[in-house]
Amino acid sequence: TPAPSRNVDLVDSEDHSNYDQLIYSQIEKNAKFQIGMKLEAIDVYNVFNSITAATVRRLFRNGQMEIVYDGSPSDGIIVDDRSDYIFPVAYCQSQNIQMSKPDNFAKKTAFNWSDYFKQTNSEGASFVYFKK
Repeated sequence: TPAPSRNVDLVDSEDHSNYDQLIYSQIEKNAKFQIGMKLEAIDVYNVFNSITAATVRRLFRNGQMEIVYDGSPSDGIIVDDRSDYIFPVAYCQSQNIQMSKPDNFAKKTAFNWSDYFKQTNSEGASFVYFKK
């Protein structure tokens, strides 16, 4: 039988409580995105692939990150920081694209980032982070 991969050996030989530490230790020191930062993203779980608010949940090596769709019970997705599936805050507004209001937006009015930042005590990813 073939030998197990090194990654499996590493995970199996380590205490699983340290697994997150192994992953997070790989974060680049100069990562432009931060955990908790908001952005706009294509919801790949939505039949219409609408764009909605999302949050950076985890950062990985080489510009990889996990994002979650705000207010959605779906799992997060892993994207590259140059992905065509993510956009800066207010991208939809600047392009006259209808953005889906996140399920956890408290107001019954139209979605706007200013109110959402106050509600979630968060900040958004800048346009400069998205230069491809």
